[in-house]
Amino acid sequence: MKKLAVVLTLAILSVPAIAAPKQKPAAQASKQLCADDVCLKFSQRASIALVQAKTDVVLLREEEYQNRIPSAVEAVMAKTKSYREEVQPLYKAALASVAGNAEATAAVKEYMKVWTAAINTFPMSTVKSMGQREAEYQSYAAKLNDAWAQIQIEAGI
Repeated sequence: MKKLAVVLTLAILSVPAIAAPKQKPAAQASKQLCADDVCLKFSQRASIALVQAKTDVVLLREEEYQNRIPSAVEAVMAKTKSYREEVQPLYKAALASVAGNAEATAAVKEYMKVWTAAINTFPMSTVKSMGQREAEYQSYAAKLNDAWAQIQIEAGI
């Protein structure tokens, strides 16, 4: 009788464990946002492209002034297009890495929007004074810092 009671007790206690669906550990249930530093690589390459575009304005204006190229505006336009093409795959990878989180996705999109607006200003910067160029650059740099901080907050990085 004791054996029967023990067997019945074990059977009753094991039914909820068998019936309950198995759960994955919390770490595996949701993939990590911006894994493998995808967002960081995107941000770093975008920042480097802005610095390169800023330098291009100075160098290509000098080339134009010395009559080595016909138009600094056109030369900067070509360079900024190549920078956008370099950053685009990193942007797509960053978006894919945060796809499960609406707030992080919106933050990555906002960063790209601000970055695109910033890089697109450089061709016309060739006709602006140094002070105007620097003020515009600093304005975008501040907006990009804010946008990056939002990505860090939303993606938990």
